[in-house]
Amino acid sequence: MPEITYTYLRKLQNEEKETMILTELSEEFYEKVEIFVKQKKEEIEKEHSIIKIREFENTIKLLRTIFQIRQQKILLRTIQSSGDDKDGMTKEEIELFDDVKKLMKNHTQIFETSLENKKEEQKVLKKVKIVKNVPAYTGIDGSIYGPFAPEQEKELPESEVKFLIKAEMARLGE
Repeated sequence: MPEITYTYLRKLQNEEKETMILTELSEEFYEKVEIFVKQKKEEIEKEHSIIKIREFENTIKLLRTIFQIRQQKILLRTIQSSGDDKDGMTKEEIELFDDVKKLMKNHTQIFETSLENKKEEQKVLKKVKIVKNVPAYTGIDGSIYGPFAPEQEKELPESEVKFLIKAEMARLGE
């Protein structure tokens, strides 16, 4: 990896902006950046120059932009990939990738569990007596119900019973 300079960082920023893949960085990139920033601070303390202060501020903005772009790419990769595609990541970024992947997995499990609970709720059957002709229809759970004729008694999921009663096509059975 080349030495960290403002020119190098600017080039890196442009590369990150131009492509959806992560630019290959050395394992020590962030450590080298930390040393570079520390050196820039020391230059400011020695010279007290407005130019050095501006250079430092611009460098920090540039580093933040690079960091944010790389974070976005890593987050997209964790959402889109089912594997462990860690190409081009530094060790710090691999840690972020693994943490986000773990969070995404937990979040997905919570979502799937809530869907399963909804399916279980729909399995609660209630008796209903049909009072009007009901054509075949697709229920909330995706199943086809009907056609039903008046006076028929059926056991249906609670959500369908509520729908039929509200539409005045059925009443609760005994």
